Amino acid sequence: MFSGSENCPVFRSLVETFLPDDTESMVLRFGLVLLVLALPPPTFLHAQTAEGWAGVFPDTQGGRITASGEPYDPAALTAGAPNLRLGMRLAVTNPANGQVTTVRVNDGGPSAAGRVVTLSRAAAAALDLPSGGPVQIRALRVDEPEVSTPVRTFVPTPPAVSFLQMGAFRTPANARKLAQALAGLGYQPRLRKEGWLFRVYLTVAESDASALVDKLTAQGRRGFFQLSKEPGGAALPLSTE
Repeated sequence: MFSGSENCPVFRSLVETFLPDDTESMVLRFGLVLLVLALPPPTFLHAQTAEGWAGVFPDTQGGRITASGEPYDPAALTAGAPNLRLGMRLAVTNPANGQVTTVRVNDGGPSAAGRVVTLSRAAAAALDLPSGGPVQIRALRVDEPEVSTPVRTFVPTPPAVSFLQMGAFRTPANARKLAQALAGLGYQPRLRKEGWLFRVYLTVAESDASALVDKLTAQGRRGFFQLSKEPGGAALPLSTE
């Protein structure tokens, strides 16, 4: 049909127009476009947010090579997610306490049902989720700064204390005499000058106050009573030496 057409100037012009010298390069580019179009779209967080369960990588996996090629470091703020892009940053929130920390996805992680992310040990600690739990995750934009809340440090509440006044005197000598007698019985009395009175008192944990009262009563002590607060004034030594 096209016999001799190669000598036709019009046909040759059409060939050179649609199939130039870099035909191979053009075909490769066209094939690449078709390949990209055939691939399933990448998985992103719906509306850039999601909720679900967070697991925790065990410390025994420290040093294991992750999907990103770097070793797993339990002390780094990283995470694994089977459906998220490596390098993506996530703001992870513990809805139970409001703690937030930013992690970087560097591993695929297990894809257990209902699990949206698997945290490093450090990230779990920052969220107060040592064994994992429900979380909310949000993908951060490239230009968005990291989000985190200060790690809450547990500060134990000091035990409530009671103050038992053992005696109040006008002269320091009598007050010191009582204080030294109590010290001789193994107590730790305190002496303060409040106004014109010298008060001798004991400090005891509120939970032990009843037992101390019983003990003092059994030792024949009388006239002591519980104060509503610690006496004010200047603290004095039990001895003048």
